[in-house]
Amino acid sequence: MSRNATDAVPYNAAAKWHEQRVKSAFAMMGRRLWLIAAFSIVGLGAAALYLAYAKPQYSATALVQLDTHSKYSNFDSVVSGPREGDPIAIRTEVEVLRSEAIAERVVKALGLTEDPEFKPQPHSRLADLLGDGLATDARKLLVSLGLLQDVSDEDELALTTKQVRRHLSVDADGRSYIVTISFSASNADKAAKIANAFAEQYLASQIDAKTAITAKANEWAKSQLDTAGEQLREAEAAVEQFRAKHNEIVEVGPGNSVAAAQQLAQINALLASATEARIAAETRLAAAKKLAAAGDIYAIPEVLSSRLIQQLRVEEARATARRANLQSRLGVLYPDLKAADNELSHIRGTVNEEVKKIVASLGSDVQFARAREDELAAKVQALRKDVGDVSRLQFQLANLERRADARRTFYSALEKRYVETSALLHGVYADARIVASATPQPLRSWPNVPVVIAAGLLLGAALGAALAALLELADKSFRTPPQLEEATGLACLGILPEMGHALRRTIGGDLSSQDTRLFREAVRSVCIAMDAAVGLKANKAGRVVVVTSAVPEEGKTVSSVALATALAARGSRTLLIDADLRRPQVGGYLDVVSHSRDLAAILADGEGCQAATAVADNLYVIRGGEGHENAQQVFLSPQFGTFLEAARTQFDAIIVDSPPVMIVADAAVLARFADVVLHVIRWGRTRRSMVLDAINRMRRANGEAVGVTMLNRVDLSKYRKYNRDSSWSFKYSNYYQPAIGVAGKKQLR
Repeated sequence: MSRNATDAVPYNAAAKWHEQRVKSAFAMMGRRLWLIAAFSIVGLGAAALYLAYAKPQYSATALVQLDTHSKYSNFDSVVSGPREGDPIAIRTEVEVLRSEAIAERVVKALGLTEDPEFKPQPHSRLADLLGDGLATDARKLLVSLGLLQDVSDEDELALTTKQVRRHLSVDADGRSYIVTISFSASNADKAAKIANAFAEQYLASQIDAKTAITAKANEWAKSQLDTAGEQLREAEAAVEQFRAKHNEIVEVGPGNSVAAAQQLAQINALLASATEARIAAETRLAAAKKLAAAGDIYAIPEVLSSRLIQQLRVEEARATARRANLQSRLGVLYPDLKAADNELSHIRGTVNEEVKKIVASLGSDVQFARAREDELAAKVQALRKDVGDVSRLQFQLANLERRADARRTFYSALEKRYVETSALLHGVYADARIVASATPQPLRSWPNVPVVIAAGLLLGAALGAALAALLELADKSFRTPPQLEEATGLACLGILPEMGHALRRTIGGDLSSQDTRLFREAVRSVCIAMDAAVGLKANKAGRVVVVTSAVPEEGKTVSSVALATALAARGSRTLLIDADLRRPQVGGYLDVVSHSRDLAAILADGEGCQAATAVADNLYVIRGGEGHENAQQVFLSPQFGTFLEAARTQFDAIIVDSPPVMIVADAAVLARFADVVLHVIRWGRTRRSMVLDAINRMRRANGEAVGVTMLNRVDLSKYRKYNRDSSWSFKYSNYYQPAIGVAGKKQLR
């Protein structure tokens, strides 16, 4: 076999297995179609009932465009918008729109706490019965006992906000800067009004936030400007006082050492720059420490110019929004809320650590500036000895003048910043705009009749299918021969249909009868299958076939009689033994043996097979008697073994109708003498576990006997639903009807 052919075998087997699973699933649905249809009708009824009583909802949508360009900045980007095209920033704004803060602003702006649709209702029926006329003391008593809910104004606002957020939907498509704000309410005008209010309050919240930040920056610039002005005035006064005190010496000019004076002038210039740098560094450090102590860390320029701080602020906003969303949906005790709190604390801790690093960096800058200034001052001090008093005084004057210039420059910078922030206080605008206001919609958005009807139908069908699957899984019986063969590992010879009242006519009546023909054909098929399984034709010596079942009412006696009758009809010399001595049943189907000698009497007299009653050509029967309590002693006696050995030489087939395996031990004793053990299993009733236990007991009693099975009392109308494609489907049951009809007419002639 080629490699491709070898690889194709498991593939075809797997494909066939999947095909069988699909067919089984559809067959299961077909068998329970009435159940699925019933639940579908119930689902349609529930959908119709919901449509009859559901309150209509109207939706309105407002569109907001986010401005992702960083157009607005002041004081080294104290206030800045999101970066262009940043999806995280867009998503952050969506979460802000969904936040409880925006919803609370809308509730307060529109007074929704008084709207019956959103107003929180008391959870106690006692409050509904007593109403608002309840006395204050009585109400307090009921609240303390937990029989009445006391809702404060804060709780009422929070509950109303929560209710309003349930009707809100905010989303961004990810392909543009447009954010859709949808709101549903019982009134179209109300829905449009609230949707527009969300858009307006979102823009207002942006303006308020920027105004607050700008106001803090302006306040800080104002305080620093006052301090710098005072220092500038002190520096200018010091220059004037120095000039007045040393005017003559200063005008003389530099000393005798021109080179030292030039070098001193250069170092003085460097010292002035170092002094200016130190003053600026100290001022920044002092301002940063003051703002950090006051908690206004975002007013520190170095903090707000840090990219890491900006990123952490975005993450903090997103974490705050997610925590608010979790708290509103899941409650304060949900584990995910604790995780959100931990995440928010971690972000804020990271921000504080970064601020400490920035302040520490400013302190390092101050130390470096001081060290530089001290170094230059030391050099100047060394040069003063060479230059003399005039140079020293000129240096002092230059130092004072440069210090005054540095103070003047710093004051000018602060004044410029103060003017900018003062102007921006009156020109703050949001980083978004409303591109389309919500308008009332004439058609309701919910309930959607086609959707509800389809949902009810599909839900009902799904529940029906699930129940059908559960019923199929709960069915622990055998329904098809392949199912029986797979579970037991034994060959299934065939199935016998349920005949009901026509059963007696089937065994002893007319072969051409229409109501018995299917049963007789099925029995003949079982005989042929048994020949193929155990080789009865290959060996003419008598074979002992023990027919048994797991429990009573399986139809084993009927199967034994029918099998013996079919074997005799085809020419095999057959002996039927009713070995169910406790409850013999063969005589009820063959009236001719009702008064013949029973098995126990024949064994006691030692008559042998000659005492069997001839029922038809090649068919002999030994009845069980009137019931024996010592049945096992009969089967364990040497006479019974001798009797069967003699019967093997005189008959082609010996059919033994034994008791149920799971009831008494007689069947296990009879299995010792059997060549074939035929297990009769009632279709759709006998539990699989009991069948498997019965087969194991018989196998332990005689492991050399050939074990086979057969399904009995099959309801053909239901069987077709389980095995449509099987050769045992009997869908061609009318094939021989014309031939039988012609044969009957010839006999009548």
